[in-house]
Formats: sequence, structure tokens, C-alpha cells
Amino acid sequence: MRMQWKVVPTGDGVKGQWAKLYVTMTPKGKIRLSRMTFDRLGAPEAVNILFDATNNIIGIKPCTRTARNAFRPCVIGANGGKVLHGYRLMQEHNIRLPRTVEFVDPEIDHDGILQLDLRTATVSQRSVAHYRRHRERTPDGRYPSETTDE
Repeated sequence: MRMQWKVVPTGDGVKGQWAKLYVTMTPKGKIRLSRMTFDRLGAPEAVNILFDATNNIIGIKPCTRTARNAFRPCVIGANGGKVLHGYRLMQEHNIRLPRTVEFVDPEIDHDGILQLDLRTATVSQRSVAHYRRHRERTPDGRYPSETTDE
């Protein structure tokens, strides 16, 4: 039998979720960065969290651990991602988020600051799915679709 192979396109420049800058922020102020995003920042030992109220943009600037107002990134999970606890940012600048948001177009500028635009952030579909999964559970911890064979 003769094979008739066809090449599968790569997606016209669309990057996979973990091959691009990926940052989310929870309503409690936890800013989660993928490992690739953190590495592109230079894997700093600490960062300064900045806020531009005029443009509604959060900035994350690498710094040393001894710098003033330095936030130390915490490791999350086994994938090497990092989390910054930015509850103070939420309180100081009266930022309210209904759900976890994903920053659509995070970018690192020429000064090395990761810019996160709150105006273009969208509700993270991963968090919506997570919420639905846990909300649908019955009091005994099972999903309604699970049946018992007892």
C-alpha cells in the first residue's frame, strides 16, 4: 500500500500556551508567571511590582533581593512557574477582579519590565473550567455523572 502523506501546518505563527509569555492574576492578587515568562525576565531573585494608574498597566521589574520594596517570587508546582503575592497592589490601587484574568498580550519592554495591561485582560478559561468542575461536585466529593455500583 502506498502512503499519501500530507504536511500538517504549524498554525500560522500561533504559539502554544507554554511557548509564549503567559501571566494570570487572581482576585486575591496572586500574579502567576509561567516558567518561560520568568526565564525571559532573567530569572531574578526578586522583583518590584509597579503600577501605572493612567494606563492601567502593571509592571514587573527585576531587581536584587536587597532592593527596596522587593517581592520574592515563590515556586508553584513542579513546572517551575512562579507566583508573586500582589495583594498590596490590589489594595493600594483599588483593583477589583471578578475572576482570575489572563493577560492577553504581556510584553517585556526595552527596560526589561514585564507589562501587564489590565484593560485587555480576559477571564481565564482555565479558571472557569476549574470553578465549574469543583462547583458541580456533590457533598460527598463526587461528580454528578459518577455512578455508584453498590
